[in-house]
Amino acid sequence: MGILPSASLGWRISEENFWKESKIANVFSNLKIRGSYGVVGDDNVSDYAAFDYLPGYKYNNGGAVLDGDWVVGTETRGLPNKTLSWMESKILDIGVDMGFFNNRLNAQVDFFQRIRDGIPESRYDVLIPNEAGFSLPKENLRSDKHVGFDAMVNWTDHVSDFNYSVGANMTYSRFWDWEQYDTRHSNSWDVYRNSIWHRVGYVNWGYEAVGRFTSWEQIATYPIDNDRKGNKTVVPGDIMYKDVNGDGVINYMDERPIGYRSDSTPTLNFGINLSASWKGFDLAMDWTGSGMTSWQQQYETARPFQNDGNSPEEVFKDAWHLADIWDADSQLIPGKYPLIRLNNEETSAYDKSTFWLHNVKYIKLRNLEFGYTLPKRIVAKAGISNLRLYVSGTNLFSISNIPFMDPECIDSNGLDYPTMRVVNLGINLKF
Repeated sequence: MGILPSASLGWRISEENFWKESKIANVFSNLKIRGSYGVVGDDNVSDYAAFDYLPGYKYNNGGAVLDGDWVVGTETRGLPNKTLSWMESKILDIGVDMGFFNNRLNAQVDFFQRIRDGIPESRYDVLIPNEAGFSLPKENLRSDKHVGFDAMVNWTDHVSDFNYSVGANMTYSRFWDWEQYDTRHSNSWDVYRNSIWHRVGYVNWGYEAVGRFTSWEQIATYPIDNDRKGNKTVVPGDIMYKDVNGDGVINYMDERPIGYRSDSTPTLNFGINLSASWKGFDLAMDWTGSGMTSWQQQYETARPFQNDGNSPEEVFKDAWHLADIWDADSQLIPGKYPLIRLNNEETSAYDKSTFWLHNVKYIKLRNLEFGYTLPKRIVAKAGISNLRLYVSGTNLFSISNIPFMDPECIDSNGLDYPTMRVVNLGINLKF
């Protein structure tokens, strides 16, 4: 049992007399400010079963032979969990609705924040011997937060018998790890690298790529240990990484935040909607896109001969290579990708870095439909009240900074099922 309050308040200022009587009402036809706050409970708690708040034992669980007789085993249920409660989501929304020019132009902006409090976690500074046979129960110790805004704008109008509408929307939502239980870190570097207290969540760490090795002579005299093996595995075309701390060795202490979360909904999403009609013709299209999301190119999409040669064509065709593959002393021809080698060879060329981690930005024509409705005076002769011919398409094309991949892919090896391009021809009949 708990108390989960909520409240909302709005004020449509444009309905007030002082607004209607002012000249601004001729342009600013609608204005409403609003806000809401509420607490929502969530009992979908992991690692918790019914009656976990009770002590007891599990009977007939294993057993052993003692003095020649089989003795049925008994196992403790563990420490009773008497403190765990549901999680609480504290949700704040503040928004404004606007209309201009007799509501031909409409806009809406919302700021939102959701703090999810009481996420279950076990204490790690209370140690129980393994011989005890149980671990500490979960408690409501952690929280996280989403903060962002929504925005929408739409213009609807007509010129004679030509009707049209143009709209756009955008959502920005950033995830934060918030309160944590007793940060346990040994030094300032450990805090910087591993603490998640009040930090943006799911940050991608890696090396900063600063160039390419162009010759054997450069590798032999390079002062920084790029592969942590004295550059013994480095070949021309391999990627050079920034020695951030200046110790002469590229290792985990040179990793820095280089990208966004790569396995979930992008932080920034947007859409564009257009529609128009003229006489019997109609057109509608939807564009969608996103930014502030990352995709790491690795495995089949990066390394040649991965899983018996399952690699994109450009990994082979646009790679560093010898002008004459039979002559090791022939000229080196630069390419986008490192020198081709078997994927079981040790190399630092494929370490996680700004070279392989792509901060994806794209826009895609999600839906397009063009139709024509025949005049009623023509179709009525056949007993038809309405006849519309149309052609429509889905996922027709996209523009992105990773043209060799579907920008909506998730798996770093590129083997997830791609979005399908679909084209339809149709007829709508009404009698």
